[in-house]
Amino acid sequence: MIIKQSKPCLIIKNLKPLSKSLHKPFFHFLLIVIVGALAYSNTFNAPFVFDDERYIISNPAITTPRFFINILKLETIIMNEQVKHFFHTRFITFFTFMLNYQLHGLDVTGYHVVNLAIHIINALLVYWLVVLTFKTPFFNFHPSSLIPHLLIALFSALLFVSHPIQTQAVTYITQRFTSLATLFYLLSLVMYVKFRTQNTEHKVQNTDKRQKIFSLSSVFWYLTSVLSAVLAMKTKEIAFTLPIIIVLYEIFFFSKSQNSETSSSMQNPPIPPLTKGGKGGFSCITRHAGLSDRQASRFLYFLFFLLTMLIIPLSLIGVNDRIDKLTEDLNEITKSGTSMSRWDYLFTQFRVIVTYVRLLFFPVNQNLDYDYPIYNSFLNPNVFLSFLFLLSIFGLGVYLFYYSKNPPSSPFYKGGIKGDQASPNSLTITHHALRIMAFGIFFFFITLSVESSIIPIEDIIFEHRLYLPSIGLIIAFVSAVFCFSPYLSSFNLQPSSFLSRHALRITVLLLTTSVIVLAIATYQRNSVWQDVFRLCEDMVKKSPKKARTHNNVGLAYYLKGETDKAIEHFQIALSLNPYYVPAHNNLYIAYTAKGWIKEGLQHFYIAQSLKPHR
Repeated sequence: MIIKQSKPCLIIKNLKPLSKSLHKPFFHFLLIVIVGALAYSNTFNAPFVFDDERYIISNPAITTPRFFINILKLETIIMNEQVKHFFHTRFITFFTFMLNYQLHGLDVTGYHVVNLAIHIINALLVYWLVVLTFKTPFFNFHPSSLIPHLLIALFSALLFVSHPIQTQAVTYITQRFTSLATLFYLLSLVMYVKFRTQNTEHKVQNTDKRQKIFSLSSVFWYLTSVLSAVLAMKTKEIAFTLPIIIVLYEIFFFSKSQNSETSSSMQNPPIPPLTKGGKGGFSCITRHAGLSDRQASRFLYFLFFLLTMLIIPLSLIGVNDRIDKLTEDLNEITKSGTSMSRWDYLFTQFRVIVTYVRLLFFPVNQNLDYDYPIYNSFLNPNVFLSFLFLLSIFGLGVYLFYYSKNPPSSPFYKGGIKGDQASPNSLTITHHALRIMAFGIFFFFITLSVESSIIPIEDIIFEHRLYLPSIGLIIAFVSAVFCFSPYLSSFNLQPSSFLSRHALRITVLLLTTSVIVLAIATYQRNSVWQDVFRLCEDMVKKSPKKARTHNNVGLAYYLKGETDKAIEHFQIALSLNPYYVPAHNNLYIAYTAKGWIKEGLQHFYIAQSLKPHR
C-alpha cells in the first residue's frame, strides 16, 4: 500500500489536541525540573565516598580562595600527585568545590544540590539544542508543524534527566568533573547554534542579492560560545572533541545540501540563471563569490574553537614541564599489576562500548566498579563481534546522512518509510529526521572517543563516561520514534485505522511510560548511594573477585572503627592481587593501629617496592 498525501496531514491533526498541554515551552521546562528533582530527591544526604576523600575532604586547596589566585602555592600543600595534576587541568571544577566549601564547609547536602542543578541545566540545554536544530536552514524548506519538534526536544531532555545511567555522574560528588564539563560543552554548542541561526544570509527585498546580518546579540552568542568552550576545556578532558562536534554540526545543518535545494525548489520556483541585459552572468559570478565568502566566514567561525583544542595539551605540558611527558604513558599502563598496551585497551573498549549501549537501552546491573576482563586480540570472538556491531551502528549513521541528502524514491514498495514520491511533504518528514538521527550517532562515537580509544586509562569502564555521549543516542532514538511511528500501519497489509489516527498519542504515552520507569529506576539506584556500606555491598556482590572493591570495603570499615573487618577485606584484596599497592598501604595503617608494628612494616616496605612499577 502506498502512503497517500493525507498521511502528513494526519500528523498535524494529531498534534492539535496535544498542543494545549504539551506544546508550551514553560510547561516543558517545569516538567523537566520536576522529573529531575523527584528522581534525585533521595540523594541530598548521601555521604562522601571514595574519591571524595582526596578531592574534597582532605584537599586543602579548596579551603581558601587564595590558592586559585596563586596556583604555585599548591606545590607546598597538596601531597597527592593526582590531585595536584587535576588541579591544573580541571581547575574550574575545583573552583566550584571551593565555593561549596566556603558556603557550607563539608555539609554534603550543598554539594548534592549543586550537582543536581548542573544535571537539570544540562537537560534544559539538551531541550534547547533540539529546538534550535529545527530552526537551522536545513529545516527551513518544509512546514515545521509536520514534525513534532517540541515533543522530540521534550522527551530527549526527559529521558536524559531521568535515565539511571546518569546517577554516577550526578550522585557521586567527585564526578562533577563530568557533569560540569558537559554543561559548558552543551552551552558552547547551543550558543554557537544560536549565533549561526541569527547570523544567516538574509535575502534583500526585491533583489537576488544576499547580505549577512551581524548584530550585537549574535556577537554575544558567539563570544559566550567561545568562553564556554574554554571553560569546558579547563573542566575535564572530554571537552577536547567540542570543536569537532561544532564543525560536524555546521556540516549537517548549515551546509547547503542537494536535498535542501530540491526541497526549496518545490516551494519557491528558482530564479532563472540568465536574464535580459546580461544580469544572469553577473548573478552567477556573485553566487560563486558568495560561496567563497561563506567558506571564509566558516573558517573564521571555527578558528577560535580550534584554538581551544590547544588548552588541554598546554595544560599537560604546564603540569609535566616537558613535552615528552605528554606521550609517556601512551603505549602502556599498569593496571593493578597487569600490563595493558594501547592495543589491548582498544580491543577491550570495543566490548566496553557495547556494554555502554546495552546500559542505555537496558540499565540493569549497574555497578560503580566493574570487574571487566582485558582482551588481548582483535580476533577474539567477543571483540570481533563487538567491532562488527559498532561498525553497523556507525554505518547506519553514514547511511542516514547519505540518504538525508539523497532520499531514494521508494525503498519499500508497500508504503515504505519515505512514502510516495509524488508527495513531497511525506518525503521531507523522513529525510529531515534521518539527518538528526545521523548526527546523534556521530555525536555518540566522537564524544566517547576521548576515553574509549587507543589512549589507555587505568579504569577500563565507568558509567559516568557515558554521561555526555548518551545525549547523541537519546536524541537519535526519540527522533526515530516520533518520525517513524506514524508509518507503522503502512507495513501492514491490512492497515489499522486506529494506529493511523492515534499514532502520536500512542508514541507520547509509550515515551511517558519509559520516562516514569527510568525515573523510578534512578530513584532506586540512588538509594544504594545513601549509605557507604550498602554501596560497598553492592560492589562486592557484582565484582566479588576485584581487589579494589574489597580494599574500598575494608577502608569503609576502618573509617567506621571496625578494624578487624577492615583487615579481613584488605587481606582478601591481596589474595586476589598481591601487587595491589593501596591494600598494602591500608594493611600497614590497620596493623599499626592495632599495635602490630612488625606486620605493618612488612606491608609498608612491599608497597614502597611496588610503587615504581605502577
